[in-house]
Amino acid sequence: MKFSPPADGSSVWLTVQDQNPLVRFDTRTEKFDPVYKDQYKGRGPGQTNTIAPWPQFRNNDTETIGSAPRTHTAVADPVGNIWASGRPLKKFDIETKKYINFPNVPDTYGNAVDQGRKHLG
Repeated sequence: MKFSPPADGSSVWLTVQDQNPLVRFDTRTEKFDPVYKDQYKGRGPGQTNTIAPWPQFRNNDTETIGSAPRTHTAVADPVGNIWASGRPLKKFDIETKKYINFPNVPDTYGNAVDQGRKHLG
């Protein structure tokens, strides 16, 4: 499990990597919300060259890591939405309780969120 610092002062978001959900722990009530499972059914990336820059070590005929969806490293953005790396990169909207998946970013590990910018004009 990975932990995310509480954006609202009362929540800690956890990921359960192999099962692909997010879970919120309320530090005030000391209770867990229901598990928010991502039902992503898109194509997962085939992971074959974990050391991609060195072609002599690639084995493109055999999948070595697996391609099932997974979720890890959850962090809150400035408005409280949760971004999670994994397969694929995803954002969890805390208001609607729905995921937005970014299949063009098929496999990530770790993430960071900045403070954002105010729109000018």
